[in-house]
Amino acid sequence: MIPKIKQLLKHPKNKVYVAVGIAVMVAITSLFGYTAYAYDKKTIKLVKNGIERTVVTTSDTVAELLREKHIQVKHHDFINPSLSTALSDGMTVVWHKAYHVTIAENGHGKSVWTTADTVGDLLDKRGIKVGSHDVVEPGLDQKIDRNMTIKVERGIQVTLSNGGEVKTVWTTPMTVAEFLKAEHLSVDADDKLEPKDLSTRLTNGDKVNVIRVEIKKEQKLEPLDFKVVKRYDDTMPKGTSKVIQAGREGQVKKTYEVTFENGKEVKRRMIQTDVQQEPTDKIIAVGTKNVQQLSYHRSGKVLYMKSTAYTANCGGCRGITSTGFNLKSHPDAKIIAVDPKVIPLGTRVYVEGYGNAIAADTGGSIHGNRIDIFFPTQSQAVRWGLRTVKVTILD
Repeated sequence: MIPKIKQLLKHPKNKVYVAVGIAVMVAITSLFGYTAYAYDKKTIKLVKNGIERTVVTTSDTVAELLREKHIQVKHHDFINPSLSTALSDGMTVVWHKAYHVTIAENGHGKSVWTTADTVGDLLDKRGIKVGSHDVVEPGLDQKIDRNMTIKVERGIQVTLSNGGEVKTVWTTPMTVAEFLKAEHLSVDADDKLEPKDLSTRLTNGDKVNVIRVEIKKEQKLEPLDFKVVKRYDDTMPKGTSKVIQAGREGQVKKTYEVTFENGKEVKRRMIQTDVQQEPTDKIIAVGTKNVQQLSYHRSGKVLYMKSTAYTANCGGCRGITSTGFNLKSHPDAKIIAVDPKVIPLGTRVYVEGYGNAIAADTGGSIHGNRIDIFFPTQSQAVRWGLRTVKVTILD
């Protein structure tokens, strides 16, 4: 065929015809190629990581389309429809990149792949419910990014006692030190803390007790007891005594260190004393003279006398005889009250039904032939009553 064309081209007129023919053939071929290309194009709605755009492609499958758009598909990515799906005009193709993140719930971490848009979406998809007292970092609206760590701290209830005031606090698991800082509480060196270890990690239902300790100094004026000094006097009958100098209390200033816990005193310690006034001793003269030296009568004289009884243990009773003998200090003494004109003081006698006694007291109603007999108790005095007795003078 080519030799024939060469022959035709030898004539100038034929050259024109051949050129026109070739041009027509090229045009027809181009027209058919363009028609075929136009017929193969597809309009696709491509959603990439949530952003939608319309693309025109001649790719046959989803995989080819993504490669065409330079989208690298990895194992955990979300693709819909599948990579092998044949494309058709008007189709929607969704691709969402998967990110590798760590979810740490109360310190326990777990790695997951996700195509969720936000932290909140991810937790919802994983079935992780977040309560009003829980803390999520970063926040629920934060966009998911590669290698992100999401912390979920569950809210716990802690009972806080601060200086005796008690309240319930919602917080997240943390150490005692972190909890006190969060509550804007400081603990002084004197204060007490339960639990003591600041690194103790709190859990739901725990209690934190801050005991406020305050140490103060207090001063008080207190009485200073006087001493009782006995001076023996051989001019006084044995068994008698007399106060010759009244005692007087002194005064001392005492300084105390007082410890308070939550406002209540729990400890008091004396740290200093300062005598403001010295006490005055009480001086008592105690008789040592033998009572026989006071006898004025010879033995054997007998008197019949009316007798009553008395005691030192009664309301208003002083318990000191007219001769200075202390009946309260000597409850077993045998003493009678007499009229000294009849029986001189100091005389030893024997009273029928009472025994040996000494005349060492007087009384306002004891006159003449009458005596009053001492008993240590009121009941004994009542039982004695009023009776006539035989009194024998022994001295």
